[in-house]
Amino acid sequence: MPDLAEDTSPRAAAAVAAGLHGIVGFPVRSGRRVVGMISLHTWAARDLDDGLVAVMNDVGSQIGEFVERKRAEVALQESEKRMRSVLDNVSDGLATDAAHIARRSGCRVAIELERVPLAPGATIDDVGFGEDYELLAATPDALGFATIGRCEEGSGVVLTLRGEPVELAGWEHFR
Repeated sequence: MPDLAEDTSPRAAAAVAAGLHGIVGFPVRSGRRVVGMISLHTWAARDLDDGLVAVMNDVGSQIGEFVERKRAEVALQESEKRMRSVLDNVSDGLATDAAHIARRSGCRVAIELERVPLAPGATIDDVGFGEDYELLAATPDALGFATIGRCEEGSGVVLTLRGEPVELAGWEHFR
């Protein structure tokens, strides 16, 4: 609105009382969706030209995309937090199975942690050793599964990461 003096709304009256005379608003968009609105007030009444309208539309789109990226970032962080919670509470399927395989077959089960497939963004510290890997060491051929370890001379279970022994924190998995 080029001149607020022509508007009879309470907001316009308050703006005029504060010394403002012009107002322009433009949408903040993400694609076709409106995610917000920006209002700019001016000290003087003025008409808009096409160039200024185009700039305001561009600014609105850029801000809208930024808002959506931030929303997606927060959603991803929440999703990662839920995934970590799930991984932290996964059962001890591999640990239990590996210990049983070692005991029943009279060999040591050697698990190479760097060979454990990980979800995008996960690290080996996130691995909860759930049932997804159970009994892999007992199949005669990998059937397309990732081979994460082997039976070897000895007894019990040994975990390695890049050739170095690793101890699992927390509960004693392989007793």
